Amino acid sequence: MINVTEHKHFLQGRFTNRPSSFLIGQNIRLVIKLNLFDLHCDTAGECYNRKQPLYNGNLHINICKGESLDKWCQLFAIWIPDELRGKDAEEYFEKIFLNFKNEISINSEKIKLCKSLTDLNESENTGKCAAILTCEGASPFAGNDRIYAAEECGVKLITLTWN
Repeated sequence: MINVTEHKHFLQGRFTNRPSSFLIGQNIRLVIKLNLFDLHCDTAGECYNRKQPLYNGNLHINICKGESLDKWCQLFAIWIPDELRGKDAEEYFEKIFLNFKNEISINSEKIKLCKSLTDLNESENTGKCAAILTCEGASPFAGNDRIYAAEECGVKLITLTWN
């Protein structure tokens, strides 16, 4: 069972304090008390492509909009266009990833890239946005050794294709 506040509530500033509960294995439940746990946004790519800052950019999601939240966990997707394959896909991912990592660094007092449960707990305890990196489209990681590149970047979820 996952309690997810819809985007419209995020934009209108209405939140609940119900914990998010995740069944992560047989009889194992992870409970994180977050006001917003959003499973998808293309903001990482949109910051790069539109030359918008993560803090206050003119995008659907930004850090300023999240400042009214007590706790916020956001999956940030790097969307890979279907026509990109091989080196082109790798380079596209790398550009967006480096820009996103820079935006996280600039705003490190407000957001943390979470690569572990410890990072998630730290974000929750310090009031930072818990950022989880995802990738829509697996083409940047095609090949036997490329999947390790995703792990090194901290990608926690990869969809094989985005559509």
